Amino acid sequence: MRQLKKILKDIKYIIFFDLESTQIHHYVISIGASKVEIDEKGKIKKEIKNFYTLVKPLERVGRVVKDLTKLDEKTLYKKGIDFPKAIDKFYELFKTSIHRTIFFTYGNSDKHMLINTCQDDVTREKVLKIIKRTYDFSSIISTYIKDTNGNILSLQKLVKLFNLETSIDAHNALSDALDLKNIYRAFIENKELLYENYRKIIMSYGNLPYPLQQVLNKLKKNESVTPEMLDAFIRKEIDD
Repeated sequence: MRQLKKILKDIKYIIFFDLESTQIHHYVISIGASKVEIDEKGKIKKEIKNFYTLVKPLERVGRVVKDLTKLDEKTLYKKGIDFPKAIDKFYELFKTSIHRTIFFTYGNSDKHMLINTCQDDVTREKVLKIIKRTYDFSSIISTYIKDTNGNILSLQKLVKLFNLETSIDAHNALSDALDLKNIYRAFIENKELLYENYRKIIMSYGNLPYPLQQVLNKLKKNESVTPEMLDAFIRKEIDD
């Protein structure tokens, strides 16, 4: 997991976060986050704080989003706060340790939602500091775990794969942030499951050069492979 180790170098805190947004222009309507402290190997050693807030919408929510999130304009205007204030509260989670903090989302859409919802330069400056230190965890875990068609698994499918209990409700920002945190923990600690799924991915590669594909075919059949065999396959590819 070299990619992850590189990201976590000199990092002490991880904030897992998720957003829900309006349907048309994807303005943020809720923010959920969970902050943890990690050890030098990236394992979670301390749960620090969870964060959740509703945000007053900058446009109509949209029927699809209402159905998924159970959030409507009336609820958001009554219980939500303005986006700049929401970012201020979120910023309190890490402002004293931002240089030792990174953020994980699942997918890249959350970063676009954040910057898209900014309406003033002060808020935008804070958001850009977050985005600069935000990484898409799906791009890391999908190196080792994919579905049978080579596609990235959803959070819900990863929860089932790692035999985890979902936190609250799907399409709730805090629930998804907590699920992401638990998936990260399982990813770090359940090496055997990771090994099994990574092996399946490697064995299913179909676009390898001919010599490597022949070697892989032999390994699939539990046959021994030697450097001389690889040389023979290379020569065959050149001679044919």
